[in-house]
Amino acid sequence: MSRQKQMFTAACRLAYHRLLLNYFTFCEIRRDGELHPGNQALFQQFEELLSLFLQGSLTEERLSGFRDQMVREMEHLTYCADSLALHEYAMNRTEPRFVPQDDPELDSTAKRINWTMQFILRGAESGDVNQRIRTVLEELPIRLTNSRFFALLRQGLSVYQEGDLESLDSILEVIRSQAFLIRPEGEWSNQEEEKRLLGPFEGADYRKMDLEAFTKHSEALCRAEEEMDRLSDHQLLLTGMANDLYVLVLGLSHSSMTAQEQENFRGTLEETLELFGQENLKEDEVDRKAGQLLEPLEGGQEASFEQWRSLSLKQDEDFEDDALRKIGRLLSTSAFAPLEQKEKETAPVSEALWEERISRLEEELSASWKGRPRLMVRGIMAKILSCLPVFFGSLEQLQEYVAGSLESCLDDGEAIVSIHLIQEQSAWDESLEQEDGDEMVGSPL
Repeated sequence: MSRQKQMFTAACRLAYHRLLLNYFTFCEIRRDGELHPGNQALFQQFEELLSLFLQGSLTEERLSGFRDQMVREMEHLTYCADSLALHEYAMNRTEPRFVPQDDPELDSTAKRINWTMQFILRGAESGDVNQRIRTVLEELPIRLTNSRFFALLRQGLSVYQEGDLESLDSILEVIRSQAFLIRPEGEWSNQEEEKRLLGPFEGADYRKMDLEAFTKHSEALCRAEEEMDRLSDHQLLLTGMANDLYVLVLGLSHSSMTAQEQENFRGTLEETLELFGQENLKEDEVDRKAGQLLEPLEGGQEASFEQWRSLSLKQDEDFEDDALRKIGRLLSTSAFAPLEQKEKETAPVSEALWEERISRLEEELSASWKGRPRLMVRGIMAKILSCLPVFFGSLEQLQEYVAGSLESCLDDGEAIVSIHLIQEQSAWDESLEQEDGDEMVGSPL
């Protein structure tokens, strides 16, 4: 059997197992009443595609359209989540006015500077150090004039003067996204949910906020973050199922799966559709039958994943077969990776072109900040600086920036809460790294 056929076979087996297991999960979420109306409609669309697949009439074009829709859904969701994160930035910097921030280990500016520098430099790998620098840039207080910020922006973007146009435009798009200069097009299935979640923060005056308003906004922020996490989990799960269905549409005809093996998988899918479509069955009866259907799948996902990974490691990234290339994208760690290859813009960046692009960005940023609360502008500045290539030329420059940020704090509480946020973000990043190490590639769960 050729390696390509082996890869198609492993990919389809993996897709079948994940599709079944995740479909069970989604059905249970729906049964428990946890889905928002927009997500319910999306799930119904997916079930229509699943029925077409079982009938043998699902086309790649139809499935591609649904996947494109899910990409747009996630763009809206990300925009909403980023907006909430900006309000969280402002709330965190407002908190010291109402909540004491005592920490004996950080009771002086010298101790805070020392802790921050030790945090940045404690890793031996340059990649780890750079990531910690980005975390510090994102969380430390910012007291920069627009001109000073733009000077740092230019310093960070100067590395693209030696590169190609595609790389420059790519980082500029990231910056525009972080600065809310790019808003997703079209409607979102959860448009009303976005208004409900962000509504409490419209017109919030963080400078004049009193304790009652702070408490009210804190509670609204917690509720909104919980809802956003739930929406994100469900849309990732739904996109993962669409990706696995896409793998089957592309790969089954090229695989060596036997007719009986395919029939077993299809039969389980059909029985699952029927099981969760029955409204008169009691919950314990559904669980019992679901357990019977899932039992034969035990261990299959892990085995097929290991086979796919082993074969992929022996294969060049640029697959000769177009269907196999798309399958590689669909089974990658990015559920929303584009399936079509774009032609790379290899034109060099001239000095005049670089200057034109950066000047235009500065004008757009300046215009967007007019009328926006200063605390939220600082949050945008911090986010932009954290996504740039590290722009410090020496350890002394880095320490000078850290010292300047911490010395600019209005009081001890602002400085201490900033370092606590760095500690929380670092712990979160480490937990995500651990999860990534334990999680199978491409799994949306």
